[in-house]
Amino acid sequence: MLTTTIIQQLAASLASSSVVADVNLALSKPASLLRPLAEDTQTPFPAANGIAFHTNQVRLGDAFFALPGEQVHGIRFADKALELGAAFIVSDQPHPKGVQVDDPAAVLLALGYAARAERQGRVIGVTGSAGKTTTKTLAAAALACDKSQGNFNTPLALAKTLVDNLLRGDGDKPLVLELGIDHVGEMDELVALAKPDIGILTLIAESHLKGLGTLENVATEKKKLINASPRKLISAEAWHFLTPAEQVGAWCYGLEAQDADKPLPETTVLASVNVSQQDASQVLTVLGENLSLSTLGTAAARSATAAMALAKMLDGDLSQAAANIS
Repeated sequence: MLTTTIIQQLAASLASSSVVADVNLALSKPASLLRPLAEDTQTPFPAANGIAFHTNQVRLGDAFFALPGEQVHGIRFADKALELGAAFIVSDQPHPKGVQVDDPAAVLLALGYAARAERQGRVIGVTGSAGKTTTKTLAAAALACDKSQGNFNTPLALAKTLVDNLLRGDGDKPLVLELGIDHVGEMDELVALAKPDIGILTLIAESHLKGLGTLENVATEKKKLINASPRKLISAEAWHFLTPAEQVGAWCYGLEAQDADKPLPETTVLASVNVSQQDASQVLTVLGENLSLSTLGTAAARSATAAMALAKMLDGDLSQAAANIS
């Protein structure tokens, strides 16, 4: 229902604006929407090759989505975006070098859905109460693939990542996305957009309780990623939150010193850790490979173990994955 709603909003935006575009074509090929949006206006603009909705994201040739905000409207930053190299503006507010639509956020999300539908490479989703960003970063390193930037894990940020990745020609390669939430129901939208092939769950703890309420709600919301993923990789710290049905077919990862005695599945990947006092680093031994981690602590070790377990799940080159992580 969410996808249908977004598509309907996009169609309404285009139909009610001065822009003439084939919505079906636009939704099947994301780049095709950006071109008609620019070329079908009275003053043609260059075709866009990416998306931005913050000026600190703008790259040469991006379409800048000037979105309404709680306090300030993004149209105030449109000229700055153009100075930085944006091809044109997409907004619900008029601009001399812009395309006006009713709901620019809906257009951006629809592009994200279209990009996800078009890509052939696997999408790996990462969530958890902590450790998401590091696990995402090391997983992408292990697979030598693209990832969502920083902790940009909102629906709009994921849509931008999906579109940009496809327009760069990387739609046939893996993509690692971070999915973060702070209120009930948010994971539904993220999962619908990301449509993950593999879900990684790092931790379930009492975080964002203002919006999520209870630890039980945290677990329920986080597990929506796992339950939507055909394949799943679960931290030993979060394993006991899964029901027996949710555990079926899942892989697990952890550290020998802390997790070896837990009732974990045969598909568990455990790592041993040795700390070097000489250079303040730690050496991780996992799946027959040694990884040198400059960051000390069990959190970094667990994230690296997750990345190696993911490479194993995908029958990747473990020696290369370890080299990429180190």
